[in-house]
Amino acid sequence: MLRAIVHGLRRLTRRPKADRALDDEIAQFLEMSAEQYMRAGLSRADAERAARLDFGGIETAKTRVRQ
Repeated sequence: MLRAIVHGLRRLTRRPKADRALDDEIAQFLEMSAEQYMRAGLSRADAERAARLDFGGIETAKTRVRQ
């Protein structure tokens, strides 16, 4: 019982770190994608929008990675 509680607490404390790492990876990907669009002539706002559209749903992607 105690082992299960300790394991559960460890998972809770590690998950935010993993979530932050995933958020950072997604942000880096979106930034690189937006930079490619800007090199192609889009404005910053349009490039960021295009990158997000290409990537798709961020929360959906996070769920797939977690699974």
